[in-house]
Amino acid sequence: MKSSNCYLGNLLAQFSPLFTKPTFITFVTLVKGAILAPGYRTTTGMIRAAGGLAEKHYTTYHRFWSEARWNHWLAFRLLAKLVLAIVPGEVKLLVDDTVVRRWGRKVWGRGRHRDPVLSSRGYTVICSGHRWVTLAVAVKLPFTSRYWALPVGALLHRRKALCEKTNDRHRKPEELAKILVYKLLRYFPERRFVLIGDGGYRSADFALWCEKVGCELVSRINRNGVLYDDPKPHPPGRAGRPRKKGEVQPNFKERVLAAKPRDWQQGQVVWYQGVKKTVKWLSGTGLRYKVGLPTIRIRWVIVLDPETGEWDPFYSTRIDRSAVSIIESYVLRWSLEVTFQEAREHLGLESARNWAKMSVTRTVPCLLGLFTLISLYFRRLCQTAPPKPRGADWYQKQELTFSDALIAIRKNLWGRLIIHEVGDPHVLGKTPPKFLEFVTDRLSATG
Repeated sequence: MKSSNCYLGNLLAQFSPLFTKPTFITFVTLVKGAILAPGYRTTTGMIRAAGGLAEKHYTTYHRFWSEARWNHWLAFRLLAKLVLAIVPGEVKLLVDDTVVRRWGRKVWGRGRHRDPVLSSRGYTVICSGHRWVTLAVAVKLPFTSRYWALPVGALLHRRKALCEKTNDRHRKPEELAKILVYKLLRYFPERRFVLIGDGGYRSADFALWCEKVGCELVSRINRNGVLYDDPKPHPPGRAGRPRKKGEVQPNFKERVLAAKPRDWQQGQVVWYQGVKKTVKWLSGTGLRYKVGLPTIRIRWVIVLDPETGEWDPFYSTRIDRSAVSIIESYVLRWSLEVTFQEAREHLGLESARNWAKMSVTRTVPCLLGLFTLISLYFRRLCQTAPPKPRGADWYQKQELTFSDALIAIRKNLWGRLIIHEVGDPHVLGKTPPKFLEFVTDRLSATG
């Protein structure tokens, strides 16, 4: 327990350059309170959960969000450095946006957005809240069969009408994603990155930007998207500019309808949840063109699920990447959706009650960063004695999940907090160890 607490202290100490010494102490207390707090992650809830560790006046902890001065880009860099240290070779970045529901007339930046979780192709759900564009790193932890998406940064997307009211520049989700990726490329120029996004990050402009900055893009592409062949050589002596593109290729829907059984390739790929699945695919290359922009060569892949008959087209800006690699890379994108869901359920992502601009822009990125810190801590803990998955009599988990990670770190913190509150070695010496273990286990599994 002592070594685990020391590692947690060392992990949090990496962020000391962000703050002054008093503010750093406040930061450490809030982090521990956020880990221990059940349910809502309001500042008051964090202070209550921290108990005797919160020795300052309660207003100090509230001012940490709204008035304390610290650079969020430096926090982004320090957190990314911790994550990239455990990722060898090529780094797979995941980008997506999620809506964090918020209500209240005075909540800064609140707007009405399409809920991607409850909506479908034929049914749209609009909700009130904030839309966060999040960048995460796909990490294969040693105790799981699937990749975990560890968030390193998030930016708030505001609707154009709200930006006009405050005379702020309006940025689309793609532009916010560009900012996050560019910062990471600038901070770590020696690493090679692959950016994986869903259909919201598939535009030709975004693909050209990724190619320009040296970051490969893997994304979904429109089923009716148009690709072109290479242009024919420009005859010498003929007037006019050389052609940018050649003949139009059949769109993906036409390719699927015209494909014969022998045209499909079949094989096993790593699918969702890390399991192997047999799929079929078609693959090829083509030029993607948009008026006013240069052409870009891509490799496309049409994936067919033999069990359901559903198919989807994907593409990569790296034409020498194999079809299997493109499919498996895009599948990783779902890990970020799992992270959003677990952050809502176990870290109270939608439970904040602040409304000022500074507090709003800091709370959600910090809670997502807390998800990453807990995962890094749990990775270290599992190197010595990995715990067993916590299930129930009617449900047995096959592998460890984030809830197990949160319970494990809570047990260490509760043990330290009990010692801090009691403070009498004679009392602790008379307490049966099994009783202390039972109490900390039940406290850790609450909320």
